[in-house]
Amino acid sequence: PEKKSKHRGTVNPSKNESVGILFTPNVSGSGYVGRKYTIKIFTLKGELVEEFVKTPATADDIWMKWKPDNLASGIYIVYIEGPGVKSSKKMAVLK
Repeated sequence: PEKKSKHRGTVNPSKNESVGILFTPNVSGSGYVGRKYTIKIFTLKGELVEEFVKTPATADDIWMKWKPDNLASGIYIVYIEGPGVKSSKKMAVLK
């Protein structure tokens, strides 16, 4: 899939939009290629609604697409943890 050049922080799955989740490790490619990254999606109340594991196959494989079809409209927290990354961002789902 093609990576989006602009990330808005909002997504409307009813319009066939998906979320581009990008993580930028602060280690070299050999420090994260083939290693596991965990991506978790939480509600603002802290309830886990989705969890994914991503294992980059190449140094450029540091993003994934996700379509939140089963989520209600609202604000969600995307949390990413792995070698060289521990971050969170807010995302709005609008239907």
